[in-house]
Amino acid sequence: MRVSRIFNGVDRVAVEWTILGQRYRLPTMSLMVVSMAAGVAVALLANAWIGLAATAVAAAATVAANWNLNRMDPDGALGETTQLALLWRAARNPYITNTGRR
Repeated sequence: MRVSRIFNGVDRVAVEWTILGQRYRLPTMSLMVVSMAAGVAVALLANAWIGLAATAVAAAATVAANWNLNRMDPDGALGETTQLALLWRAARNPYITNTGRR
């Protein structure tokens, strides 16, 4: 008998990068790459210093957002888009209770 595992019902496999203790998933890593590409585009169009500043600000905002997402779910059970949807819903309606009354 072979020793193997079969995982039924798996639609996709989550891709994660761990950089300096932070877990980056596809949405935040994509945002980081886009911020660096936008900084290079600004550097080519305007000035290298302005592009560097834009890249630094965008990357710092991405790292801060990723840090908050990692703090929200340390085990990584929720996806990043689910976490962002929960944060958006809580920001729009901060008085959520389980009683149904406000």
